[in-house]
Amino acid sequence: MAATVTDAAGMPLPILGLHDLATAVTEPRPGFRFSFVLDLGALPPTGSLLVDPATTQLEAVFEPIDVEAAPAALRDGDGIAIVELDAPREVRAVQLREIAPKRGGIGKLTPPPPRVVRLFRLDGEKPADKPTTSATTGARATAVFAAPEPFVDARFAIGVESGTLAAADVARVTLRSYPTDPRLALADAATGAAEPFFFRAAGLLEAGDAGAAVHGGAAFAKALQAFVDGRGAPPPQRIAVDVESDAECRFRVSAFAVGAKLVSQTFAYGTILDADLIDADALAATIRVAGDPVSAHLRDQVQEGALSEALTALAHAGPLYEPARFAGVVLSDETKRRLAAAPTGPALAAVNRLLLCDAYPELIAAPDEKRVLRFASDMIGERALAVELPARAHPTVAQLSPAESLRGDRPAGPDGVPMADGSDARRGVHVGVDAWTAVPIDQAAPLAASGLALRLLPLASASSVRVELQLDRDGRPGGSAIASGTLELASAGEGGWATLFFSAPTPLGSAAYWLLVRAASGSAVWLGEDAEAALRLLTLNDDGDPERESALPGLRPSYRLFSRDRSVAEKQALALRVGGTLVPRGANGGYDAAAALEAAAGAGSGSAVTIALIFAAAGGGTVSVPPPRIEYTLS
Repeated sequence: MAATVTDAAGMPLPILGLHDLATAVTEPRPGFRFSFVLDLGALPPTGSLLVDPATTQLEAVFEPIDVEAAPAALRDGDGIAIVELDAPREVRAVQLREIAPKRGGIGKLTPPPPRVVRLFRLDGEKPADKPTTSATTGARATAVFAAPEPFVDARFAIGVESGTLAAADVARVTLRSYPTDPRLALADAATGAAEPFFFRAAGLLEAGDAGAAVHGGAAFAKALQAFVDGRGAPPPQRIAVDVESDAECRFRVSAFAVGAKLVSQTFAYGTILDADLIDADALAATIRVAGDPVSAHLRDQVQEGALSEALTALAHAGPLYEPARFAGVVLSDETKRRLAAAPTGPALAAVNRLLLCDAYPELIAAPDEKRVLRFASDMIGERALAVELPARAHPTVAQLSPAESLRGDRPAGPDGVPMADGSDARRGVHVGVDAWTAVPIDQAAPLAASGLALRLLPLASASSVRVELQLDRDGRPGGSAIASGTLELASAGEGGWATLFFSAPTPLGSAAYWLLVRAASGSAVWLGEDAEAALRLLTLNDDGDPERESALPGLRPSYRLFSRDRSVAEKQALALRVGGTLVPRGANGGYDAAAALEAAAGAGSGSAVTIALIFAAAGGGTVSVPPPRIEYTLS
């Protein structure tokens, strides 16, 4: 990402070149300062900064600067002008007020003679008996002090070789100011709160001193990373770089760059899903009772329907925070910081989400907390999580590392854990109570089947489907079930994978088998998936005799066999889909979802895109999912 360099007022500032440290400051210590600002732009609510030391540059040098002594620094002494500075300076020149030329004979003007200007050390108000150095005035009545040994002091006197000198007789005192204890620090441009110095050199530094050179890319990167890490996501939009010295000087920048990516390590702020509710029933009960101001407000706002959807709508409905409403709620530091920024849009939805987490810390998971997904054993279940990315995001790293505790049954086929592809599939075979539907299965290798799953769409409430597995006999079902059971289906219209695990493993040889299904109650559609060849399909009566034979061109009913055999033990019991992309699991057990997330972000609209992470598990148990770490750039 690119950071814009501006001045304190937000105007673009060319950072390469010379900059004067001429602004006097008193905090964190007296000195002189030049500041510039890194404007990071509007960052997403979930994004923080990942600084790259290899591409971050800060090459500069502190240099002396010539300045003029303020008129208030001069006062009259006893025939001398006394100069009092705030810090030692080298005197480079003294300009006297010019005396008008005298008129000579026949109209000629005679210029005043040169004068010898002398510089004295002071002991209290008394000058030393002898001058430390002296110089004769030249052009413009200016005496230039260029002796091998420079005159450096904070209090000194100016006199002339003959006569007296008053402060009013001195037109200008030119001083050379050297970098003194120069240093660099970062500060919040909005509040002025500064961090410790990340560069510092001791003492007064003359031109050419090695200590005046700043080779600060790595130190700058480290300080910037610590700065943003200490403030959480998103970091301050404007970060000041304070360049300071005890004395005026110049700061010459020859190279400057900030190499950084954005990084997110949270789930979505603005979307609340079922998996974000630690105890949905307890939360619903708390809201119904309305025993506190927040719950009373939610009871009035949250209507019938899914609680997670209602809370998501509430997060986007406008400001949730009112001091009286949240008077009894302990707000987290992140919530306070985000509230103080007067958020709008996605940032406001993020604050509302945090307010809900603070109000119900035991019932709603915070975006940076791990999620525990629970899967029932009677179906191949899918559970959804979500992340948020800007629509212009290009992820380079996106690692999900779930830890599962699932039953040991694994899909026996090559397709792995079946899961929906995001489409609204409705093609398949009707399953009713009046007949058996049978499809052939060719088992290529011996297997001890521990269960099977069918993808079914119930057409009526309380539908259930009987399933039998039979040997083939002369091209038709053999008539005796070697495994059987009943599948209880979900609500009407909710398709999914229903799972039946056998009471004992069923040995299958390398042979032909038949899978028979029939509605025990209600009716359903046995959903299909694409196939190259037409599939033979038999309809059987109550006696098991074929009544009708048909073919399904380009379609086969969806089913999976499960086993605990050693041959399938290495297969995965968990699958992940991001958007419309199935993400393969890596050898380390994690998922690299960078490409899938980029595709999903690119397909979204608006400034922020909510991307669903769909996990499917082949059997009952739990899956713990820490927030994914996503590193990305913006186009």
